[in-house]
Amino acid sequence: MRRITATLLVASALSLAGCSSPDPIEEIPAFAVDSPDVNLISNGEGDKQQLVYAFSPQESEIAVNYAANQAAVATDKVNAEAPTGEGLEETTLPLSVSVVDGNVAEFNTDGFRMRWHMDVQGQVEEIKLLPPDGSSDETRATTERALLQIMSTNPVFPVEPVGVGAQWSVKTRTLGDTNMLRTTTYTLTSRDGDTVTLDVQVQEEPAKKTLELDDGNRLTAEDWSTTSSGTITVDLTKLLPTAGENTATTRTVYAGPNPDFKVVQDMTTATTYKK
Repeated sequence: MRRITATLLVASALSLAGCSSPDPIEEIPAFAVDSPDVNLISNGEGDKQQLVYAFSPQESEIAVNYAANQAAVATDKVNAEAPTGEGLEETTLPLSVSVVDGNVAEFNTDGFRMRWHMDVQGQVEEIKLLPPDGSSDETRATTERALLQIMSTNPVFPVEPVGVGAQWSVKTRTLGDTNMLRTTTYTLTSRDGDTVTLDVQVQEEPAKKTLELDDGNRLTAEDWSTTSSGTITVDLTKLLPTAGENTATTRTVYAGPNPDFKVVQDMTTATTYKK
């Protein structure tokens, strides 16, 4: 059975050997990122302040997990509820974060470079990706997918001042292999100066409800659900969370030309902030 493959939204950046620029990533075309829809549900209680990022250098280590599994299941045996993620493929990235200019930050891991242009609430406007010369296709794909997942799961704040107990949702399109429409609901559970703790809950649905197969047949998404959990700690003087984990598994059930079977696809992402 052919594997369902999500469309990549961001193409791999090209390494420009022999470029005259002293910084070859300057020559890489930037890829625009869809602006998230941020909706304040409750502004919380007590003292209310804006949550904003400060752009400063950071050394971080993040474990990124990703898994995609699918199978043909007899129609009368299908369970549409998303399971807890398992069989995850983990990639641990030591990340060095530097500030390039204004609201532009660069993330470097073993020679792979990714630049974000973002505002102080965490909304990324565009990115650039540059792999090191000589990197294999497999290493490049794995690392770039992990970097895009880190960006997709980084918290985005509302512009309004908030206090403890505040809730807001962020609707966006994920980047990379998952290609899902994701709604992340954040709850501000505590704040101590620049340190905030967030509860994270995720709901996803496939961005494309109909998939064309190589043989001309179609698969149509008819049901989907997400299980998720997450608690993360954010130091507002840094651009990446410093502790915690968020994980989400989305199960999508597709109907195809054979009514006796469904295609059941599980996609899991988990991001653990080690420091």
